Amino acid sequence: KLGKVIIGLLTDEAIASYTGGSKMFKAETLTDLKNTISKSLNCIGPSFLEVKIRPGSREDLGRPTIEPADNKKDFMKFLEK
Repeated sequence: KLGKVIIGLLTDEAIASYTGGSKMFKAETLTDLKNTISKSLNCIGPSFLEVKIRPGSREDLGRPTIEPADNKKDFMKFLEK
C-alpha cells in the first residue's frame, strides 16, 4: 500500500524520470494508444507510456493459462512488427 501512496504523490514526469524515460506519453483511448505507441517507438532514447484503464474486469474473465514470461515474449514479438 505504501508504494501506491508514494506513486500517487509523484508527478507523471517524475515517474518517467525515475524509470529512465526521456519522453512521456499518455493514452486514454485505443486511438491514443495506437498513436502514442508509434511515437514512443520512434523516440530517440527511452520513453515512458502511461496507459489509463478502467477499473474492474469482465464478468467472463478466466484465469491465466500462459506464464508471465511467455506473455512478455509474445508482447516483445508484437512490438517488433
